[in-house]
Amino acid sequence: MSNGSGTVGTANVVSVAVFCPQVVGTLAYVVGAGVQASLPPTVATPGSISVYTINASSGALTLVPGSVVSTGPAVGPLQLVPHSVFALALNAFDPTSGTAGSLYDYMVDPTTGLLTPVAGSPFQTLNGTSSTPGCFGTGPGNPFAITFLATGAYGYVSNNQEEAELNDAVWQFTVDPTTGAPSLVPGGFVAAACQFPGPVTIDPSGQFAYVTAAASGTTEAIVGFQIDATTGALTEVPGSPFSTPGVPANSANGSPVTIDPTGRFLYAPVYIAPVSGSPALSRIYAFDINPATGALTPIAGSPFAIASAPTAMSIAPGGNSGMSRRAAVPTTPSTLTPSMQRLAL
Repeated sequence: MSNGSGTVGTANVVSVAVFCPQVVGTLAYVVGAGVQASLPPTVATPGSISVYTINASSGALTLVPGSVVSTGPAVGPLQLVPHSVFALALNAFDPTSGTAGSLYDYMVDPTTGLLTPVAGSPFQTLNGTSSTPGCFGTGPGNPFAITFLATGAYGYVSNNQEEAELNDAVWQFTVDPTTGAPSLVPGGFVAAACQFPGPVTIDPSGQFAYVTAAASGTTEAIVGFQIDATTGALTEVPGSPFSTPGVPANSANGSPVTIDPTGRFLYAPVYIAPVSGSPALSRIYAFDINPATGALTPIAGSPFAIASAPTAMSIAPGGNSGMSRRAAVPTTPSTLTPSMQRLAL
């Protein structure tokens, strides 16, 4: 088949699978770790972001001269805002110094890919303030994950409670198309995903969003939302939250759920560390997604026990295989605390 037309002969065709190879990316952004400040007199060391060109034939990387910019000491992956010239990088909360999480904001040169900090960066506007109270109070939270709609019109930030931080929830936000400044949407606080929320995952159709949270306060669950196509507002789908039996609150440890490329199935990896003599528990909860309502129904055999300690899962674009990332297994009983998973590239 070529350019959308072709001949199959006399075969009785019952299904067709089309593979569309994507254009090789031309630029890569590499985040280099810094060092968070501990108690005085230790001084924080900033991280860095470097830009590399990608050779379309060999895949080789070449550093773009003058591309290295300073960033926060605990910045995670850089995320490009869809259909814009801006890129955002979250800097983790520092429990030793008491510094709240922040958002480093850059303008991307459309020709060279070079980054320039926007005015006002780094921002703490996604942390929540006294005028945007979270689940338990009005202090700033720790923004540790952001997700955008494919249009880039709206984003969703997950805040985790750290130490005395109180804004533990999910908010809807926008990025100013001219200045790049992020702003919480008035009334965009999502109360249903209140305690220990994970990153927001959006299904391929852009109709539904899902996040792990301690919906009942003591046990982990998956909260499902319908996304308003105009406003981006999140409304709980029927039957939400969806139970993951036997999983204590915060066991997901900030892990995202994974949706297969067809939008039919949702998977939630869970690792529960051994505590007080109880054995470790490694499971992947699997659900069928109702394409009309977004409601979840457990798949037969779920949860699936696995040998490793999963923290995340990826599914190949063809939908034929899945891979889970393994957590570091403690050698002595311990409990897991929310942490920001970092990517080097």
